[in-house]
Amino acid sequence: MTTLSNKAVVVILTCAIATFVTLFLVASDWGRYNSEVSIRHYDTKGTAKRIANALDLYSADNDDRLPPSLPMAEWQGQLKSYDKELYFESHNPVGGSIVPNKKVAGCNMRSELDSDTVLAFEEKDWRDGRKIYLFADKSSKFLLSDEPKKMDRPSRQK
Repeated sequence: MTTLSNKAVVVILTCAIATFVTLFLVASDWGRYNSEVSIRHYDTKGTAKRIANALDLYSADNDDRLPPSLPMAEWQGQLKSYDKELYFESHNPVGGSIVPNKKVAGCNMRSELDSDTVLAFEEKDWRDGRKIYLFADKSSKFLLSDEPKKMDRPSRQK
């Protein structure tokens, strides 16, 4: 009987060690994944900040008005004239770009929009259901798709 119990103890210890090693490897891979996502979030926020700066410069040159609703390539071209290195691709592993909110195209940033009006956003959600939103106050935030309140229209009438 003692040899059977010794074998049982060895099997139990072996299973416990294998479980611990597996959990450790999974946790370290999860940490690597989270750090990669954090870097991608940081890079995407940086892209959004550059787009915000280009929009601000564009509006300053155009009586505080945002670019009109144009085909995507033309919209990007107008903003690239303010930042030659500007790009619109997201660092989202799913892909996609940062696109304008066409519902506020051509609006006056100072008199028609509140600071929390969405100017641009990512086309695709990240795996956690969030995406970057760029607001009229030049801030950017990762939010769930249904969180921004002012996507439909400018908050003040013309």
